[in-house]
Amino acid sequence: MSSYRIGMFAGFLLIFLVIALVSIAIRRGRTGQRGEYDERQVLLRGRGMKYAYFTLILLDVVYSLAIMDRTKSVVDPALVHMGLIFCSGLVLLGYTIFTDSYWSLGLKNRGMLMGLWLVAICCMAFSAYDKIRGRKLLVDGQLTFDAGVPFLTLGFLLTFFVMLLIKHVLDRKGGEGE
Repeated sequence: MSSYRIGMFAGFLLIFLVIALVSIAIRRGRTGQRGEYDERQVLLRGRGMKYAYFTLILLDVVYSLAIMDRTKSVVDPALVHMGLIFCSGLVLLGYTIFTDSYWSLGLKNRGMLMGLWLVAICCMAFSAYDKIRGRKLLVDGQLTFDAGVPFLTLGFLLTFFVMLLIKHVLDRKGGEGE
């Protein structure tokens, strides 16, 4: 076995162990912070999934029938389909966030999750900057899948983060007025 394969195997093993240890530590620290079950939240999540599914189907039909032939030479169709999936995910996330069905009852981990989203946004921003700096965006005049994914993911994460911030501000304003 080459040193490269040994290094890859050791890296995967080390990452697996770190993730396992962190998840065990989180479970042990969460003994009394169990989320409550709420049927209303489950029903709202189901409705959000239905809206997201129909959004995806509608956008895919419109793209396939009306737009794909004109944009195939400029943008990789796989990149467009990934963008459609992200739009569908944003519909689901927006619906569940603004109907208060995204977080389980009794969980107070919004700050930590928002921090993780910021880290993910920064990673995608650096990846997008690398594509711009290396002039790897266009190949034969077409925006490729590899070049477009960081921008799509960055847009998705930024939109999701903005939705979380708006909801946080709305909750604060609603809490002061009551």
